Amino acid sequence: MLDEKKCETVANYLLRRGRPLDIVRYRFHNGETSGRHVLQYLKSFQNEDGGYAHGLESDIQMPVSSPLVTWAATRILRKVIESPVTEIQVKMLFDYLRDTSEFVNGRWRASIPAMNDYPHAPWWTFDEETEEQTWRYNPTAELAGFILRFKSPSSNQTANNLYTRAEKIIRAMIPVITADDYNLTGHELSNFTTLYKDLLIAGRLDLLPHDFGDFLQTKVKQALTNDLADYRAGEYGNVPSMFIMSKDNPYYQENKDVAEDYADFLEETLMKEGYWNPNWTWGQEELPPDVLDDWRSSLTVENMIYLKGLKRA
Repeated sequence: MLDEKKCETVANYLLRRGRPLDIVRYRFHNGETSGRHVLQYLKSFQNEDGGYAHGLESDIQMPVSSPLVTWAATRILRKVIESPVTEIQVKMLFDYLRDTSEFVNGRWRASIPAMNDYPHAPWWTFDEETEEQTWRYNPTAELAGFILRFKSPSSNQTANNLYTRAEKIIRAMIPVITADDYNLTGHELSNFTTLYKDLLIAGRLDLLPHDFGDFLQTKVKQALTNDLADYRAGEYGNVPSMFIMSKDNPYYQENKDVAEDYADFLEETLMKEGYWNPNWTWGQEELPPDVLDDWRSSLTVENMIYLKGLKRA
């Protein structure tokens, strides 16, 4: 359990060294400010084409919009938007997803050619032959869910094409990922758990098999059981916060032990200065100092949200 003094240390660290967006996100989740304030800072990462860039996803340091960084924006937007149908930032995002040339073979690309021209983590280096095989339905599944949850199907015909596209994407990919020989990666699985929640809220479970919820429960259990010891060994792998952020999450009860153990681990690894470090590098290179600072900032907010959801902070 993080006591009041440690929580204050975290807050002070963020105020000194955190990104403005992360500071306001932290304040929002503590009930100290409104979602409109978060939107104001998130907007600074959005380009005129409606996509997001500028290091919002800290391992991609480029000014060019990409589906992956736009996906990162949707994860923040889900938690703060109150009127998505009228929110101009969301309308611009939909325009980007509709018009971008990075929608190829029925998927939004995770890595794109422009990434090679700017500082980035090595796994984001674009290669035409391996891009689709490596990232598969990440982030396409989650972007499709966001569209069906927040976009009105009764929009004008031009805008409605995106809604129809999202339906088509989901119908095509579900038989693929539920096949016995398909190995869902942890990040892909996280995409699909978010997709499922989006479709549940949108009233569009008709797009999924009736037992898809049970399918996800099994996959989350397998992902967390298989990687139980990885985070304690300092290895990069699946962690509960990829799927669970509170005790009322549908995956919490089936994975309670590992979820609580991860909370213990976070409490143990909080640095005395009030932040958490990423447990990865850029291959053989250490993270650039500015990227390291950004990751410390965003990870600290995410970890505090996790601990708060498990009533540990």
